[in-house]
Amino acid sequence: MSENRLEKILKLSQEEPQNSFLLYALALEYEAIKSHEKAIRTLEKLKAKDPEYLGLYYTLSTFYIQKGELERAEEIAKEGIQIALLQQNLKTKMELQGILQNLADDE
Repeated sequence: MSENRLEKILKLSQEEPQNSFLLYALALEYEAIKSHEKAIRTLEKLKAKDPEYLGLYYTLSTFYIQKGELERAEEIAKEGIQIALLQQNLKTKMELQGILQNLADDE
């Protein structure tokens, strides 16, 4: 079922390349089918295209943690905190700070 959904999201994202949500959804679908590198590349593409899409930072940071790239995960979380502050989104700021705290606790 995921691959069928993946195909639909791929098609939609090609039809609407400026739709940030579709890129985010595409990354989640890649992750669902264990295509971790594609998921990360897609979120990095979204970050370059729409750096204010706040939801990507938590997800991308966790993907980097899973990959073992802890420095990159920390960097992404810190960038997301700055965006969350600008958007006055305290919930996401706290979630990203939680990632940083977990990374610090694991050191």
